[in-house]
Amino acid sequence: MRVTYHWEAEQDVVEAVTFYWKRLKRSAVKFRESLRSAVDQILRTPDRFNAVRAGIQRCPLPRFPYDIHFSRLGTTIKILTVKHHSQHPEYGSNRS
Repeated sequence: MRVTYHWEAEQDVVEAVTFYWKRLKRSAVKFRESLRSAVDQILRTPDRFNAVRAGIQRCPLPRFPYDIHFSRLGTTIKILTVKHHSQHPEYGSNRS
């Protein structure tokens, strides 16, 4: 399995890391570690995560109020959004 990021999902990550970096640098580092760990879990066992709609699954980010929405195509996992819980439920739903 390999992972790719939608370009807007990459921006989601940059915005979240920047938010935490401005408040407490250690939180930004922990956020990135949590993201890496969650992506590793997705790569190992993608079927364990619930579907949010057809073809899109959700992985909660440990210790942070974010979810990763991703899709699978063959042996590729595509990260579509890294979404804060306060964002609108339809945020990122147009990404593929």
